[in-house]
Amino acid sequence: MNKLSKLESLLNNNLIVIAIYLLGLVVFAIYLFYFRKKKEYKKDDTKKLKQNTKNADFYIENAKNKEIERQHILKSKIAELNSIENKNTAIQKEAEKERLDKISKEKTEKELDDKRVRSERAKLAWQKRKEKEEEDRKRNEQLLRLKKAREKKAELKEQQEKREQETKLKQDRKKRIANEQQDIREKQNRKIEAPTKVENQEFKSKTSILDRIKKIQEEHRLREQSISNNYHVRRNQLLEKKENWQEIEKKLQQERINKFYHFTDKANLQLIKQHKGLYSWDYCIKNNINVPYFGGGELSRSLDLRDNLQNYVRVSFTKQHPMMFVAQKDGRIQNPIILEISIDVAYLKSTKYSDRNATKNSARIGNDLDALNIIRFELVKKNKHFDIENEEERSYFQAELLILEHIPIEFITNINNL
Repeated sequence: MNKLSKLESLLNNNLIVIAIYLLGLVVFAIYLFYFRKKKEYKKDDTKKLKQNTKNADFYIENAKNKEIERQHILKSKIAELNSIENKNTAIQKEAEKERLDKISKEKTEKELDDKRVRSERAKLAWQKRKEKEEEDRKRNEQLLRLKKAREKKAELKEQQEKREQETKLKQDRKKRIANEQQDIREKQNRKIEAPTKVENQEFKSKTSILDRIKKIQEEHRLREQSISNNYHVRRNQLLEKKENWQEIEKKLQQERINKFYHFTDKANLQLIKQHKGLYSWDYCIKNNINVPYFGGGELSRSLDLRDNLQNYVRVSFTKQHPMMFVAQKDGRIQNPIILEISIDVAYLKSTKYSDRNATKNSARIGNDLDALNIIRFELVKKNKHFDIENEEERSYFQAELLILEHIPIEFITNINNL
């Protein structure tokens, strides 16, 4: 029994080995078959590859030839297009040149037309200005004639009054002399016996003369005192400030204005010191102040009379005032000097502001902050009026302040340095 079981187990083991061996043979046969087929496939692939390589070389060569032909065709077409483009460019350039010439010609014609129109306008404006100046001149001449006639009439009246007074004084003197001569004759005829009586009369006459002298001196003193009192009262009135003077001060500080200027002749300096300040030309004439050199001419004075500005002293924002050179050229002043005026004159209640020369018809004049704001400060702060390119704006360079009647000497800050 044991042998039989051993034999069966042995047989089973051999069968397994045999099966494994047979399986290995099958696998080996499959591998050999696969390897042979693979080798055949490789040969076929090599042939096909060689054939494909030959075909590819042929196709590449053919493509290269076609590309060369295509490039030749492209170059010829590009050359044709370039020639056409050059022709078109030349045509366009000629057309552009003609267009630019036409535009330039039209522009030149337009500029000539504009220049002609401007010239005609300027000519018309000049003619109008001339006509206006002629009208102003005639009106001023008429005003001057009327003023001279009034002055002449007043002078004749004064002369007549003087002649009447002189005639009266002469008559009184003749009467007095006649009376004295008569008294002398009577005394001589009477052969005066009482010399003491004569001495008393002489003493009385001397006393009466002394009394009259004292009375005249007293009257003169009272008149001078009255003038002095009136001067101080008037001075206090003139130096009264505006209600909004602080706003005006702020505006001038913003514009960096710290002084004003007034031109005059050096020969007037002694008179200014003597009378303790500057006065208007009208005040000087009325009060018999003989000014050696007036800066303004007859035309300026007549315009002042027309606008009721004759009792104002003018100060400007610039040292290089054009009217100073005009006055020097006309011979009204010989040796010009510049007086520096304190900014405080701008705050005075009676001070006026003008955006240009106050005698101009187009001048805007006022005594408030609005009138000060109208002034073109960016122009008045230029060094010279020729620095202003626009000629129509040059008149704003002569903006000025008008101070009523009198600028006290303490407001002239450089008076001791001239």
